[in-house]
Amino acid sequence: MCANLTRKCHDNSQLSIYMYCVGVRCAPLNIIAHGIIGYTINALYQVANYQCHPGYWIASGDSERTCVDDGTSLEGQWSGTEPVCSGTS
Repeated sequence: MCANLTRKCHDNSQLSIYMYCVGVRCAPLNIIAHGIIGYTINALYQVANYQCHPGYWIASGDSERTCVDDGTSLEGQWSGTEPVCSGTS
């Protein structure tokens, strides 16, 4: 099924009754100070989850970002904003 916004469907010119889906891909995210990024990636979507190192917490921004279809190409944009980890040094 291709109803998810993170997918683009294209008409197959050889078999026009069939549709195929191509997953949207986003550029890699920047490394954040005092934190790590974990990715969930499959053929049709990308999700990034941020975690701060022990003693730090996400003071601003989003802990989860999704690669979303911008509607113009197969290259998507990351939702939300990059988090900032704050805490003790």
